[in-house]
Amino acid sequence: MKNNEQLPTQRQTPKETPTQTPTLKQIPTSTLTPTPTQIQTLQTLSRELKIVADENRLGILKFLKKRKSASVGEISDSLKISFKATSKHLLLLVKRGILVRHPDNPFVIYSLSANPPELIKKIFLSL
Repeated sequence: MKNNEQLPTQRQTPKETPTQTPTLKQIPTSTLTPTPTQIQTLQTLSRELKIVADENRLGILKFLKKRKSASVGEISDSLKISFKATSKHLLLLVKRGILVRHPDNPFVIYSLSANPPELIKKIFLSL
């Protein structure tokens, strides 16, 4: 081979730069500001998660899923928590639409709501 002859060169392709995820500083502030609807959704989700984050309330839901309905006394005896604490947990679950209460003199009977919040429905399935 002579000095002035060059070896055939391969076609050079431009170097590809890897796709990078933008850093927080690169995202416009307007993108980070949640809309009022997003804020409301997050607040609702937070409330629902807090309700079921308590071990006793989860126990109540599991018990009522199995038994279908029960009085405060039956629930508190089964879960071995005080009558007063059970009653407070039940009232909170009723207030959030997770349970319904039916007066049955002299007792109040609690059962799972037919239309609980969507997140709670998913939790019911895992109990």
